[in-house]
Amino acid sequence: MFIDFLSSCTNVLKEETADYNNTIVHLSRIAVSTGLMPAVTDDLYPIYALACSSANRVVSPNVYFLPIGVHDCWAKPYFEEIVNEFYLRDFVREQFEIVLEEMILLKHPDICESFCLDHHTCYNVLYCHITMPNDSPVYLFILPLDPAGCWKIMERYGIKCDILIDSHKGLGDWFENTPLYRIMTETNHFEVLPRYYFKGLFISHEVPKGFKKIYTIPEPISSCGQRVNDNDKEIYEIDWEESRKH
Repeated sequence: MFIDFLSSCTNVLKEETADYNNTIVHLSRIAVSTGLMPAVTDDLYPIYALACSSANRVVSPNVYFLPIGVHDCWAKPYFEEIVNEFYLRDFVREQFEIVLEEMILLKHPDICESFCLDHHTCYNVLYCHITMPNDSPVYLFILPLDPAGCWKIMERYGIKCDILIDSHKGLGDWFENTPLYRIMTETNHFEVLPRYYFKGLFISHEVPKGFKKIYTIPEPISSCGQRVNDNDKEIYEIDWEESRKH
């Protein structure tokens, strides 16, 4: 259960303990829809697209797991700097008029790799509460794990994934060539497999067999001043049985 994962995390900063306890209570009382978005940058385009366009009629997670550990955690210093900017200088990079409401540093006992705020403050789960331009709340959990390692934790806690986001090379390779794809096609935990797949920015390859395009976001969306083309606004429904045949 998702709440079991939350309860397994402990605060790094004592002054954030009450806030995190309130977060657990709040998330235990709402309906949760979960996305898995492996990342190498803090690009929030897929989250914005799924929350603030007509795509939200198909699927719109309010909780995202962001494993950033591909290529030997190459992106870890990048995310550490984001946290340093927030905690030490109260600065946050603006994207899509998304508002950062809260950031909390946590530790989970089963994650070995860590981020560091300073020499004495290390954490391995970064929780962020953001509010989208349409006022919908979204909750992010950023982990220094590769996508397969993050998925193993989601499987262990029985966290149902509603959609997998493939964006900005966060998977480390073409999806079919990744350990995550192999694990998903071989798992016995069918109940937690994602139903949908979103092809985000800079994904030049074709989707795997068994992935059927069901929606292309019609609204114009721009990212970093460039209009996003239709190929980067597609939602697919996944037939895992078909994928396993190939």
